[in-house]
Amino acid sequence: MKSEWIEAILAVEQTRSFSRSAEILYCSQSAVTRMVQSAEEELGMQIFSRQSKKASVELTADGNRIMPFIRAAWQANESLSDAAKFMSSKAVTLCWSPHMFNSYSKVTLLERFYDQNPNIVLKIKYLPTADCLKDLRSGASDAMLSSQAFGNDEPVPDLDFGEEFRAVDLGVRRICLAVGSQYAPRGKTEVSINELRSYNLIMMRDSVSGTYGSEDQRAQYILKACIDKGFTPNLLQVDNPEDIKDIIALQGRGVYLSTAPENLRRTPGICYIPFTDAPFKVIYYMLSMKDNPNKAIEKLEKAVVPLFTDA
Repeated sequence: MKSEWIEAILAVEQTRSFSRSAEILYCSQSAVTRMVQSAEEELGMQIFSRQSKKASVELTADGNRIMPFIRAAWQANESLSDAAKFMSSKAVTLCWSPHMFNSYSKVTLLERFYDQNPNIVLKIKYLPTADCLKDLRSGASDAMLSSQAFGNDEPVPDLDFGEEFRAVDLGVRRICLAVGSQYAPRGKTEVSINELRSYNLIMMRDSVSGTYGSEDQRAQYILKACIDKGFTPNLLQVDNPEDIKDIIALQGRGVYLSTAPENLRRTPGICYIPFTDAPFKVIYYMLSMKDNPNKAIEKLEKAVVPLFTDA
């Protein structure tokens, strides 16, 4: 029996009126009548008597006998729905670009999330932005963290991904230069583009080639800014983003452009110096599908937002 038929029967039993039941169920009286009649036809019995002389609708003898089973069916249906919601909220999958965050960022997020939600499993996947969107649409991932670069003379990008998506604005970040702590310039509290002349600038190989996605237009912004200053920076191109922190912190062989928020960039052996005349900023966002029923997405959002907004 359809759940809406059961709901209609219970409403009529409670109100003893088809018209008042229609008000409760936000539908027409004729719709309530059709649902009750459909249920009666399926069961092969009349549940309610419809004597026009009586002010209220009464249960028939068969109706009195069948009602305990109808109530039990409704309770079982509610329990099943609750169980499905509970199960869907016991795990949540987040995907993000490895260009934006490293393993230390992952640990920071996991620690915060599990401190608040010890009974929910958080899974993190590393994917390019285009693949993250595919994962969201297919249901393979529940949410994604990403960013979009934009020039200082450009307006802040509109986070409109279409009606199917829900976007949470995590704010705009400026560039810092990530430098090995033991190799950091003495007495420097900020750096400029001109100072990149004396550094090896570490970049992902596919970021420089422009093959990785829109979030890595930042490479093109900085390269153009250096050329406008009259020099081409020395590039140290790597294929694995996890190699970057080792090259910076342990080898002191280069520097890296970082826009990650402070709470997600606490990497041992690396310090972050503000970039005074950086040519671009980035806007971060968290994206999910509006029709995704996983209630754990709300828990994830509560864990992620403070990482971008807390000082």
